[in-house]
Amino acid sequence: MRVNKKYALITVLLIAYSLAYFHRTMTGVLKEQLDVFASYYNVDKNALISVFFAAYFYAYAFTQPFTGLLLDTYGTRRICSYFLFALSLCTLIMALPSYIALIVGRTLIGLFASVIFLAAQRSASLLFGKEGQATITGLLLMIGNVSAAIGAYPLLLFIDKYGFNELIYLLTMVTVIVSILVYFLSEDPGGKSKGLGIKGVYHGLGEIVRDKHAWAVALAAASIYSTILAFQSGWGQVYLESLGLSKYSVGLYITYLAILFAVLSPITGYLSDRVVKRRKPFVVTGTILVSLSWLIAYYAGVTNNVKIMPVFLGVLSLAYSMHIPAPSMAKELYSVDYAAVSISFYNIILFSTLAVLLTISPSYISPLVTCTISSILGVIGFLMSLIYSKETYER
Repeated sequence: MRVNKKYALITVLLIAYSLAYFHRTMTGVLKEQLDVFASYYNVDKNALISVFFAAYFYAYAFTQPFTGLLLDTYGTRRICSYFLFALSLCTLIMALPSYIALIVGRTLIGLFASVIFLAAQRSASLLFGKEGQATITGLLLMIGNVSAAIGAYPLLLFIDKYGFNELIYLLTMVTVIVSILVYFLSEDPGGKSKGLGIKGVYHGLGEIVRDKHAWAVALAAASIYSTILAFQSGWGQVYLESLGLSKYSVGLYITYLAILFAVLSPITGYLSDRVVKRRKPFVVTGTILVSLSWLIAYYAGVTNNVKIMPVFLGVLSLAYSMHIPAPSMAKELYSVDYAAVSISFYNIILFSTLAVLLTISPSYISPLVTCTISSILGVIGFLMSLIYSKETYER
C-alpha cells in the first residue's frame, strides 16, 4: 500500500473510532433525557437507565469473537465498511418514537461498532512495525476521548438547542461517509486470500484463549479501562451530582476528564514505542494508580469533599493512559494473521466487565459500593499483570 493511502486509511479509522466512542460515552450526560422518556412511556426509570447504559456494551462484548473471525478471514475492506454502513442504519432506529426502539437501536449500534477498534488494530499490525503499535492505540484513544469530550457538556448544549433526533441524523450521515471511505481506502483482503479460512482463524483464537498471558493482559486492562469508562459513561453522573454538582457542572467535569485522557494517551503510546520500549511496566503501574483513584473517589464521597475532585481526576487520567500499551501486548505475542481475534478476546473481557458495572450501577448499587468494587478490580488486575503477563515489545 502506498504511504499516503496507508495514512489516509488510519485517519479514516480514527474518525470511525471517534463515532464508536461518542456512542459509547454520550450516555454519561443523558440521564435527564432518559428520565423524561421513562415518564412519557410509563416504564421504570432505573430499569430503562441501566438497560440503555449497558445494552451497547453487552452487544459489543458478545459479538467480538464473531467480528474478529470475520475480519481476520475476509479483511478490513469488506467487513469494516459493511459493518459501518449497517451502523448508520441502526443509528436511525434510535430516532423512532419508542423506548423499545431506543434500546434496540443502541444494542445494534454496539454490535456493529464492535468492528472498528479491531479493524484499526489489524490494519496497524499489517501496515506498521512494532514501534508504531502503541502510538496508534494512543491516537485511537486520543480521538476517542476528543469525541467523548464533545459528547459531554457540548452535547448537552446541542440537545438543548436542536433536540435528540437531530443528533441521531447527524451521526447517521457521518457514519455513511466513513463507511464509503473505508471501502475505497483499505486493501486488506483478509486471511482467506492466503488460504487461511474461518477454521484456521478459529484455531488461532483457541490458542489465545488457552494462554494465561492473554487473560492477564485483558483482566489488567479491564481493571483500568472498564472501571473508568463505566464512570465516564454511566454512574459518574450520579456520583458527581451526589456531591452537589449541577448537571452542567457534571458535564464539564466529564469533559475535563475526556480532555485529560486525550492529552495523555498519545504521550504514553509514544513513550512505550520509542523511549522506554516496554509494555508491561505501563500496564502494571496503571492497575496501581486506578485502584488508588477509586479509593480517593470513595473518600470524597464519604466526606462530601468536592475539592478533592481535581486530584481524583488527575490520578484517574494517569491510570487510564497507562493502559494504552495493553492492546499491543494482547496481539504482539501471536501471528499478525490473528491480530483481530487476539484483540477480540481482549475486548470480550473489557466490555463484559464494563457491561456488568453499568447494569448494576447506579440503578442497583450506590456509587460508593462501585468505587469499592472498582478498587478491588484494580488489585486483581495488578496481581494478574505482574505474575502472568509477558513483556512483548522484544519478541
